[in-house]
Amino acid sequence: METKPGVKTTEFWVMVVTNIMAVLNMTSIWDYVPNKYSVLLIGVVNGLYALSRGQAKSGVPALPVAGTMEQSVSWDADADN
Repeated sequence: METKPGVKTTEFWVMVVTNIMAVLNMTSIWDYVPNKYSVLLIGVVNGLYALSRGQAKSGVPALPVAGTMEQSVSWDADADN
């Protein structure tokens, strides 16, 4: 499966909206939380976005959703013996 461009992902738009809200908060246009939490929020959201894009670009498969796997996967290396 081919990776979508960054601007077509939900993660990108969550990051953009969160960054806009945090900047508005830091400039006192929208004073909702203390500035230190705005900076922390920007760091966390941007870090998680970078990790999610890195995972998407590296081809790591997403974790399976319960009930959607056709075949059971054994995480124990000795289970096949």
